[in-house]
Amino acid sequence: MIRSLARWSALACTAAVLALTFAAAPAQAASFTFSNTNCTSYNLIDNGGGNFTLNCQTAPPGTFTCSIGQSISAPTLTQAVTLTATCQNASGSVTYTWSAGGANAASCPGITQQGANPAKADLSLPTGTAAVSCSYSLAAVDGAANQASGQKTVSYSTGGGGGGGGGGGGGPISCPGFATTRVLDIAWTPKPQLGYTVNVGGFGPSDAIVVRFTTSASLTSVAQGYIGATEFSDPPSGRTAALSATPCDFVGLPKVGGGTSAFGPNDNAPKASFTLSNPYPGLPTLLPSTTYYFNISNSTPSTCQSSGSCNMLITLSKPSGS
Repeated sequence: MIRSLARWSALACTAAVLALTFAAAPAQAASFTFSNTNCTSYNLIDNGGGNFTLNCQTAPPGTFTCSIGQSISAPTLTQAVTLTATCQNASGSVTYTWSAGGANAASCPGITQQGANPAKADLSLPTGTAAVSCSYSLAAVDGAANQASGQKTVSYSTGGGGGGGGGGGGGPISCPGFATTRVLDIAWTPKPQLGYTVNVGGFGPSDAIVVRFTTSASLTSVAQGYIGATEFSDPPSGRTAALSATPCDFVGLPKVGGGTSAFGPNDNAPKASFTLSNPYPGLPTLLPSTTYYFNISNSTPSTCQSSGSCNMLITLSKPSGS
């Protein structure tokens, strides 16, 4: 009889594996029933010692198939998601076409295929403030004109207002581990915009500053932009900072070619440059109609921690033509 379930692996694009352990029973035979509509055939392998492996074949061997993974399994409304296509048995190079749809399309993030890696597509942030599920599709064609498709539903939650906080739609942000979180909004306008932490309650030694801005719908500029921070009326002090699609994130967006936009922990004047439609080595690439955050904290120990005031001046300079 069946004594224990040894392991279970989720169904993959071409096969899923279920491993079972059967204890020897002198007086009766072992039995097992398994059914899954995704399986087109099964193959049971006797591994010896009462261990068996059941292979679930989801497509004929050698068939060109694709599946879609997502970078964040359970995103909140303030977290940007990247979808990644994984294809098997392709003949030659693969062409990927991404699209969005479904009943909630009006409230769902747009999808933008990555220029450097077409197998990946970046989602902007949802436009509403309520939880929503969004559908995305992939159509792939290999070098022999074989076609494959994939579907992915990304479900966004409100995040409950705790931990990393909200903020994409103007909601409260509370960074864990800090005395107070100060949110400073800066407009995306043709001229460089300035923001002062003193105008949002001041920057205390144990506080976090979250600078929030939203890109425009059309990002066609080939120029570079930047967001930076310097001390204002207070002594220079070491900082940790990062440009991110998530508030309270001090790791930051990935840069083209590797690395992230993190600064510090002892950077007196962190400054993050970025591009829009033209990926550039060493810089992150921003998406249209997307809210971003420049998260700043004071290093420990730092000069301003002894003085009790760590105010800064923030400058946002968007690329011309965007």
